[in-house]
Amino acid sequence: MVAARPAAIEIVKVTAPTRRGAAMRIDLSLCLAGVSHATSGVRVRSRERFNIEVDARFPFAPPSVWVSHRRWAGTPHVNWGRYVCLYAAPSVEWQPGDGMRGLLDRLLLWLEKAAIGDLDPDDRPRHPPVAYTGQADELMVIRADLGDHVPWPSPDRGPAYLVAVCEQHGDRFDVIDWETTDEFAQRTPVPHRRSDEDWVVVGAAVVLVDGEPFVEYPDRAERLVAGLRGAGVEHERFMELIAAVAATNGVIDTTTGGSTPLIVLVGTPSRGLGHGPRLAHLVAWRLDTFTEKVAELLTQVNQLDLPDLRADVLDLGRSWFNLASTDWLRLFEDRPEVTVRRDHDSPAAWLAGKRILILGCGAIGGPVADACVRARAASVTVVDNGIVTPGILVRQQYTDDDIGSAKAVALAARLDVISRTTTVRPVVRDAVSLITDDDPSHLDVDLIIDATADIGVRAAIEAARGRSTTAWPTVVSMLLGHHARRGLVAVARPEATGAGHDIFRRLGLAVTGPQRTAFADVAEDFYPDPPRATTFQPEPGCSTPTFVGSAVEVTALAAAMFSAALDAIASPPGTVPDASQQPMAVAVVRLDTREDHPSVGRGAAWLGWPNDVLINEHRDNLQVRISATAMAEMRAETRRGARVRGDRVETGGMLIGALDEAAMCIYVDTASGPPPDSRLSDLHFEHGTDGAQHLIDHHLKRSRKASGFIGMWHTHPYGAAEPSPTDRAGMAGLVAPVTDGPTQALMLILGGDDTNWTAWRSDATPLHLPQFYATLVRRSVSGSTLPAIPAPEGLTYHPGGYRQSLPAAATTARRRWWRLWHRRPRLMVEG
Repeated sequence: MVAARPAAIEIVKVTAPTRRGAAMRIDLSLCLAGVSHATSGVRVRSRERFNIEVDARFPFAPPSVWVSHRRWAGTPHVNWGRYVCLYAAPSVEWQPGDGMRGLLDRLLLWLEKAAIGDLDPDDRPRHPPVAYTGQADELMVIRADLGDHVPWPSPDRGPAYLVAVCEQHGDRFDVIDWETTDEFAQRTPVPHRRSDEDWVVVGAAVVLVDGEPFVEYPDRAERLVAGLRGAGVEHERFMELIAAVAATNGVIDTTTGGSTPLIVLVGTPSRGLGHGPRLAHLVAWRLDTFTEKVAELLTQVNQLDLPDLRADVLDLGRSWFNLASTDWLRLFEDRPEVTVRRDHDSPAAWLAGKRILILGCGAIGGPVADACVRARAASVTVVDNGIVTPGILVRQQYTDDDIGSAKAVALAARLDVISRTTTVRPVVRDAVSLITDDDPSHLDVDLIIDATADIGVRAAIEAARGRSTTAWPTVVSMLLGHHARRGLVAVARPEATGAGHDIFRRLGLAVTGPQRTAFADVAEDFYPDPPRATTFQPEPGCSTPTFVGSAVEVTALAAAMFSAALDAIASPPGTVPDASQQPMAVAVVRLDTREDHPSVGRGAAWLGWPNDVLINEHRDNLQVRISATAMAEMRAETRRGARVRGDRVETGGMLIGALDEAAMCIYVDTASGPPPDSRLSDLHFEHGTDGAQHLIDHHLKRSRKASGFIGMWHTHPYGAAEPSPTDRAGMAGLVAPVTDGPTQALMLILGGDDTNWTAWRSDATPLHLPQFYATLVRRSVSGSTLPAIPAPEGLTYHPGGYRQSLPAAATTARRRWWRLWHRRPRLMVEG
C-alpha cells in the first residue's frame, strides 16, 4: 500500500516484538488533507500520526490503533484519551481476509465521521461514558428499569437522588428496585433476607440531567465529584444520601457480622434508538473504607443534632474526595428497557412471565424445564415421584451426586440457580394423583406440559379435563420413539375438545389410514402391528421399559419438539402450517429422513383436527366425542335420504370408534349409512346386517384394532331426539347388527324441531346442530335371541343402501329415459 501511494501513507518506524507473543508496533503517518470538517466534529490535521500495534493473533484479530496526543480525549470512541475504538463488535465487523488494507479503510472511515461529528448518528445509541474497572471484587447486575425515575423529562428539577435496592449474593449485588429519597425515608431499616445466604441491601444513586460532564469517568474522586457538582449534584445532599444508605446497611452488618460495601451508582442519559425515549447509562463506584467511616460519622452527628460538627464532617468528606481514587465495579446490564433479549424474536419469548406445570422430570421434562426457566417464565412447577438412579445419568440432566435424590428436588435445585427471576417449585408426587385431585389449584397455570410419556397420565388428563368445570390451559404432550429418532408433540388449546391422549389416538388412525404413505415410519415406530414382543428394560427386575437413545438424540428431540409446540402456540396465524393452528394438533419431529421416502425430511410435520361435537351420555355420564368426519357423514346420509326417500323418513347406520372408560369418553370416528337390507320409514328404523360385519372388519384392520363398532345412530326428522316407544322396546336389537363386538354399545339419536332440523340439514355450522340423545345399551350377545321389535303397521318401508323402491310407471319411464340417454350421440348426429 505504501509503494502504491507513497504520498498518502508513510511508515515512520517499525518496532519488532521484543519477546514471544508481544506486539509489533508500526508508526504510521497518513495524509488527511481532503477530510471535511464540521463544528461538532474533532479537529483532524492534514497529516496525522498513528501507532498501530499488531499482535501475534493477526490477521485473525484486528490490530489496535493509538495516537500519541490527547487532542481527541473526551471524544466518543476514544478511550484512555489515546486509544481509537474502531470496532464495536470485532468478531463481526473485522474481516481477517482484508488484512491491513481493511484496517486502514476502517480508520479512514472513522476519521471522516469523527471530523463531521457523526460517530454517533441519530439512529444509534450515544456512546456512553466509559468507566475502567479497578481491583474491586464486587460486581453489580442491574435488573430493575429506572423508568420514570430519570430526571430529563423535567430537567428543571435537577439530578435525581435515588436509592438502589439490591439483593446481595456474596460479592454480587443485583439491583431489583429503585426508591426515591422520600420513599426510602419511610423504610424501617430492618434486615430482610431472601434466603439463608442472600440479603437485601441498598446503594446510593444519582442520575444526571446531562451526560456531557463525562466521556470517560475519572480515576480520581476529586475529578468525579467536580464533574458531579458541575452537573448540579449538591455536595451536602449527596453526602446525606450516602450516610442514609450506610446507616441502613450498618443495621444489616450488625445482624450478619459482615461488611456491606458502600456503592454509588451514577447515571447519565444515552440517546434512545430512533425516536424512542432517552435511557440511562449506569456505572457503579465503590467508595473506600474512609469514606464509609465519614458517612457513618455523618449519620451519628445527624442523630445527635450537632449542626457545627455536621459542617465539619461535610468538609472532611469534601477534603477526602480530593485525595481518594475511584474504584469502578464491573457492572452488567439486565434492564429490559436497555437490553434486547437474545430470544426476543423466538417463539420461546412467549414463555416469559408464564406459569408452567411440567409433569415428568426425565429425558424430556429436564430440557423443557431448563428452556422455560431460561425464557424467564414466572414460575415452573416440576412434578415427579421418581428418584435419580445411576442408569439415567446417560441422558438425563442429573449428576452423580444426585443419585438417590428425588428427581423433582434435584432438578429444581439446578433450575433455581439458572435464573433468580423464576420461581421453581418441586412436587414429589405421582402425576396421576395430582391430576385427579379434587383441588384444581394445579390448573392455575398458563401451560401444562406432559413429559411423562405415560399413557396412564395422558388418560388421567383426558378424563379430568373432560369432566372439569374449570377451564384448562393449553396442554402439550410429548413422546419419543423406540430409538429416539422421532418424537411426537401434541398441542391441545384451551378450547380443544381433546388433549394428548385423544390427539395421539387420532394420529394413529391417520398414519394407518389416509396419511399412511407420508407417515409409514411413524406407524411402525409408535403404532406397530403386531405390537413389539420385547421391550428395553435397562435394569434387572421390574424396571420401567423405556426407549433406546443417548443424550444427543434425546436432547435434540426434546428441544425440537418443544420448539415446534411453541411455534404453534406463539406464532401469528399464517406464519406456521395451518394444521398447527387447529384446536387439536400434533407434530411429528424427525432427526433423519426416510430412506423409503426421501421427500419426507427432518423437522416437524403437522397434522391437525377441528373440535368434536360433545354430548353427554345418559346412562354413565360419559362424554361422547363425535368427530367432524362422523358429523359430515351422518349429515350427508340425512340429506341423501331426504332426497330419495322423503324428508320425514328416518335413516341411520353404524358408528365406528372406541369406548375409553379410563378417559370416560366415547370416540365416534366415523359413521356409515343404512345397509341395503335395512327398513326405513317415517316412524321406524330397522338396521340391516348386509355388509355390516365386512365394514367393521375393514375399519378394525386398517386402524390396527383402534377403531371398530361402537354403536348405532338414527334420526327423528322434525321430532324430539329421544327414544321412541319402539326404540325403547328393542334397544338391544338396535345396537346389535353384528355378531361380534363390545357387550355394550352407544345408541345415538339425532332430531330437532322444524327450524333446528332444517337449519342443520341445510347449513352445518357450530351454530346449526341437531339435537342429540346418547346412551349406552347392553347388547344382546352373539347366539342369543334378540327381543322382538314391534314394527308399526300401515307404513311405507324403504330399503337402505343406495337403492330406492319406485312405482312401476315410474320405473318404466326411467328405463325409457335411460335408453334415450345412451342413444344421444347418434340422435345428435342425425339432427
